[in-house]
Amino acid sequence: MKREILRLLFTALIVSGFPLLVSGQLSNIRTVKRPVTDTIQIDSLPVIPNSVVTKPNIQFELLAGESKLVPQNATTDSIEITYRIFPTEMFRTYQNKNPNTFRPDYTGKQNPFSYVKAPDPGEGLTLSRLNKSGSISRGLNFGNNQNLGVNSNLNLQLNGKITDDVGVRAAISDENIPVQPEGNTQQLQDFDQVYIQVYGDNSQLTAGDYMIEDPNSYFLDYQKRLRGGAFETEFSFGSDRDKDYKNEVGASAALSRGKFARNIIQGVEGNQGPYRLSGSDNEQFIIILSGTEKVYIDGKLLKRGEDYDYVIDYNKAEITFTALQPITKDERIIVEFQYSSQAYARSLLEFHDNLDLGKLKLNFNAYSEQDSKNQPFQQDINDNQRNILENVGDDIENAFAPSANAVGYQQGEVLYKRIPDSVENNGVDSIYVYSTNPDSAIYRVQFSDVGPGNGNYIEVQSGANGRVYEYIAPVNGQPQGRYEPVILLVTPKQRQMFTFGGTYDVSERTSSFFEVALSKTDLNTFSDEDSGDDYGQAVRAGISTNQPLGQSPKPLTLSVGGDIEYVNDTFEPIQRFRSIEFDRDWNIRDLDLTKTQFLPTFNFGLFKDSLGSMDYAFKSFMGGSEYEALRHSGKVNVERNGFDVDFDASQTTTSGELSKSEYYRHKTLATKEISFLEIGYRDDLENNLRYTPQTDSLNNTAYGWWEWEAFVQKADSADNFYKLGYTNRTDRGVKNGNLQTATLGNMYAFQFALNKNPNSTLKGKATYRTLEVQDTSIYDNEPEQNLISRLEYTFRALEGAISSTSFYEIGGGLEEEKEYVYVEVAPGQGTYTWTDYNGNDVQEQDEFEIAQFQDQANFMRISVTTNDFVRTYSNQFNQQLNLMPVRAWRNEDGLKEFLAKFSNQSSYRISRKTLRDEGFDRFNPFYRATSDSALISMTNSFRNTLFFNRSNENYGMEWTYQDLVNKNLLSNGFESRSDRYHLTDLRLNFIDSWQINLIGRLGTKSTSSEFFQNRNYNIEYYRAEPVVTYQPSAKVQVKLSVEYDEQNNTLPEIDGETATTQSVNSELRWNQVGKGSVIMKASYIEIDFDGPTNSPVAYEMLQGLNSGVNGTWEVTFQRSIGENLQVNLTYAGRKSTDVKTIHTGNMQVRAYF
Repeated sequence: MKREILRLLFTALIVSGFPLLVSGQLSNIRTVKRPVTDTIQIDSLPVIPNSVVTKPNIQFELLAGESKLVPQNATTDSIEITYRIFPTEMFRTYQNKNPNTFRPDYTGKQNPFSYVKAPDPGEGLTLSRLNKSGSISRGLNFGNNQNLGVNSNLNLQLNGKITDDVGVRAAISDENIPVQPEGNTQQLQDFDQVYIQVYGDNSQLTAGDYMIEDPNSYFLDYQKRLRGGAFETEFSFGSDRDKDYKNEVGASAALSRGKFARNIIQGVEGNQGPYRLSGSDNEQFIIILSGTEKVYIDGKLLKRGEDYDYVIDYNKAEITFTALQPITKDERIIVEFQYSSQAYARSLLEFHDNLDLGKLKLNFNAYSEQDSKNQPFQQDINDNQRNILENVGDDIENAFAPSANAVGYQQGEVLYKRIPDSVENNGVDSIYVYSTNPDSAIYRVQFSDVGPGNGNYIEVQSGANGRVYEYIAPVNGQPQGRYEPVILLVTPKQRQMFTFGGTYDVSERTSSFFEVALSKTDLNTFSDEDSGDDYGQAVRAGISTNQPLGQSPKPLTLSVGGDIEYVNDTFEPIQRFRSIEFDRDWNIRDLDLTKTQFLPTFNFGLFKDSLGSMDYAFKSFMGGSEYEALRHSGKVNVERNGFDVDFDASQTTTSGELSKSEYYRHKTLATKEISFLEIGYRDDLENNLRYTPQTDSLNNTAYGWWEWEAFVQKADSADNFYKLGYTNRTDRGVKNGNLQTATLGNMYAFQFALNKNPNSTLKGKATYRTLEVQDTSIYDNEPEQNLISRLEYTFRALEGAISSTSFYEIGGGLEEEKEYVYVEVAPGQGTYTWTDYNGNDVQEQDEFEIAQFQDQANFMRISVTTNDFVRTYSNQFNQQLNLMPVRAWRNEDGLKEFLAKFSNQSSYRISRKTLRDEGFDRFNPFYRATSDSALISMTNSFRNTLFFNRSNENYGMEWTYQDLVNKNLLSNGFESRSDRYHLTDLRLNFIDSWQINLIGRLGTKSTSSEFFQNRNYNIEYYRAEPVVTYQPSAKVQVKLSVEYDEQNNTLPEIDGETATTQSVNSELRWNQVGKGSVIMKASYIEIDFDGPTNSPVAYEMLQGLNSGVNGTWEVTFQRSIGENLQVNLTYAGRKSTDVKTIHTGNMQVRAYF
């Protein structure tokens, strides 16, 4: 009872005291008037959030815990601030015991008020608060038909705290080449990032793979993927609480994973791609580091992804544009990226320091990237090559060296024999001829593409496992080929830059900036020649101000500014630092400027809210006697009464030894909302009169064009959207000293999206363009008609009983002639096996098959990039349809109840590329004649499965029809494959623990190759397999099946191989959750084969076994030890007639984190 009375009294005390607390709080209202500055100190006591009101009302940010206000859009000199502070009682010290009474007593007495805290498992260094996932494994592969193989794998992800103040993030893997993501989505998952990162409140330490980018600098602009270590920290200093200065410092020491390159590509009419990208030293076959690319068209940054503008194949360095971004001859495409370049070990050192002193902000950056000339990776530099590099200086485009190297005969390599210099060689020093003779085929030769008519070798069709080149004699001293047995030596380089800069706020509305940069670029650290131009300097400085004109709440604002930029003739940037359209703005494309550059700029602008803005800039470009230019540019934006108008124009006049031109261009965009519609007009005009400086006559690089578009679209696109537009373009070129019309382009575009009904959405875009050639002496190409379209539809009805997705796209592009080589790997680690069908002990491409047994899988097939493409027209169609009547008729009777037992899944995918002169069939996705010579490539997949009683536990049936067809263009001709079959599976479960499956399969599989005729076959087959399954418990399952299989090769030019296979198969499974499992399989197989056994068709029909009696068996044991350890043991064997017994095994231990 006493306890209840005390509880009531305590509650009453709290309730009675609450109004006093509230009234005290409400009395703490204060009003002050403060001048407007960057940061306004409101009070010395903490201010209650959400209680601040300003007069006049402005937007502001309240710095929590500091009683400071940061105004966002103040237009007056001072403001009045009303606010509440926390009651002063909150900051008094309260206690019910003297703290001295429970401080540690070292006399040995036990104080009853002392508190001894129990040990916290989270205190100190601990791993208990880390989120861990991944595994580590070690394994062995062994057998009497293979060498011992060892494999290991580590994948670990960590995230969490190791102390109260320190956290860690990590992704650790021992993969030599982590998988790169595909470039077909906007967001990428970094599979190739291996790192560990330790961080605190103000510091961060990273080791492994990471990226550094966008330093606080104008001249030093870069994005780099690195592997090494980086440290960053931020700290404050200064005794004055109102002037809390900050310093941010960071450094990196790492190996550079990539090299920067910039490709400028002129679009091809109707060609969506792929466009092949090359390295900065014109390397043709490169690998792009994922996510490092930036793609621009006409100065606009594009988005990656199938639903956006482009997709990119990082491993092939190819970019393809989607139907949402039509490509014409007029598109200016710029791609910047990093690519893997491992000619030498390349190290990178970086340091940056950003100092914030209030109005003054300073920054310092140091960057040094260098190749280690004594650590070449992809090239072994001998004394002769080193001598070439030392003498070539900076003329690195001519650092060619002979590539032939005597290595002795090596099975599996494409090797050559050497014919020494003789009269028959037409003066050519040593001819190399492909050979398989072990006595003479001892030279490994690398051929380089030197351009048509510059080499003495050509690439020829061959069955060899690699490219084969053949010598062709010169005619009248003129080479007839394009390849030479030489390599272009890559020189070790060094790039350094140091920058110092800062900004200073002269006043609240006026700021200035400056930056000084020093660069060093050594194109060949092997050579001291041409080193006089290694160092360069650059300077930039400027000032700008914004001033309101008037005292109104929304006054007219004047902005004025100016800057100067100085870049001397030997300054070399790390990456592009100027705008993406800088060369075009100044009309210096195709000009090689070598003099010091000086660029002063003056600009001013006017802005008024709800009206618009106007900007003007005057710029000068002085490049010595080579080039001088003056540029006037202006922008106007008007938003009034539903009108929105943007106008951007410039006039550039150039003169000098390299250029004389008058260059005018403008862009206009005007829209007007009328009810639910928006109508608009857009135009883009350029008139570039480029003269030959010596004669003042128009040269062939002069041009002019005008493109205008009229469109109408739905103003509110929240639910549904549509846009209809017409674009007209006229291009002019030089003829008879004047600009005359060359081509006329007309484009009709329609785009729509119907998203209002979520159960039925439809969106698409179609673009039809015609190109008329008016004068073939100016534009020497054929007229074009191109249709690019995409259509997407999703449908769902009857509570999901019917669901469908459809996708259709047509366009144009290129198809690469594919080429493959087979590379030997560790035993059992590949996917292909080699069978020497002709017995010549030479690996040839028609002798590799997909391995049926893992101990034979000693080769991998590698795609080799080529430069051979065929112009094609493409279409793609995807359709998925699911029917599940039970979702709508689950409670029905009669016919509906019976129909609800059925369900169906259909999937159809086809991608076709055809020659452009094929006619209307190029739009038809269902046209699949693989023998048609106009069909360049095709991938077709159709699968339909009909289920009956799918969820019934007693009986059910399913029927599947699958049709797989593909055709590819290879470097040695076409190759096509197909596999069509019907599959039925009748399931019976009338007795507990017993199940019977009656499986039948009827089909045809075929292969056709233009070059390898021995690989052609057409096999018709039939297979029947009854399966009995006994499962007395969840732990044990036993299967027994009998299989009968007939195969017949029906090609007319073949005698007709036949195979009849009969087999008895058994399987025993034991599984206990959390403990482990055992799987045992055994098969007795009898094959009656009629035909030659040493051929691809025999390997396909025999499935890697031999004619006669065969036996296969396999035992798999898996055991879990504790919660995190797993042991896997696998043993397999097989025996065929007249062949020794093959034993293989695998042991693996895996630990889970």
